[in-house]
Amino acid sequence: MNEFSKFLTASAPFDERRRARVHAMLARVRAPKWFVGEYGWDESGWPAPFVDSTDPRTPYLSWLREVQAGEIDDDEVEPPVPAGLGMARSSRVNEDLQVIAAGERDLADGWFEPVHRRTAGELLAGARACRRARQLLAAQEVVAAQKARLEMLAFRIEEAWLDVGELIQAKGSSAYDKAVRLLCDLRVLARRRGRVAEFVWRVQALRQEHYKKHTLMARFERAGLTVRG
Repeated sequence: MNEFSKFLTASAPFDERRRARVHAMLARVRAPKWFVGEYGWDESGWPAPFVDSTDPRTPYLSWLREVQAGEIDDDEVEPPVPAGLGMARSSRVNEDLQVIAAGERDLADGWFEPVHRRTAGELLAGARACRRARQLLAAQEVVAAQKARLEMLAFRIEEAWLDVGELIQAKGSSAYDKAVRLLCDLRVLARRRGRVAEFVWRVQALRQEHYKKHTLMARFERAGLTVRG
């Protein structure tokens, strides 16, 4: 991406300071042919994209898409960050990358330039760290939810076995999935309580009773609900 293209991605209010910067740049950098042919120039002599105001967040998100696709060098510095970036979302840009790019930059006015303009490589590294943190948090939430679920289940083990039977009789993929999840929780409790043999015996009884339900048996196999527990 040449200097003109970089500047093009930095949408901002087109004030006198901005005009001066455009003048200085156009004095050094020739606009690409694709730009002149596609956009042309308005009567004031300025490129149309600088005159026609659009959502300033869109060009930055477009730049992020290029970063995500590996089309931007790691050492390339990001364009000026538009205000309200944290409120914008693009389905074509990884959510973690958008979160890192936005940071605390949710100002009310048009745009601003942070003291430290980050590089594409820094943004990608931040996105990877964000993803790892999010995955860790999700795993911790799953563990906490399972702990709470097992604590409640420990008070109604026999009722849970009845629930398994009713779910199997109800048939259907959703019911079978719920039955298998409940059996997996019962297996965890059985191991904790030292009653694995009893659990295996009850699972074997279910397998013998419902052996003709092939989709259910397939779920049992995938969950490891075998005669060995």
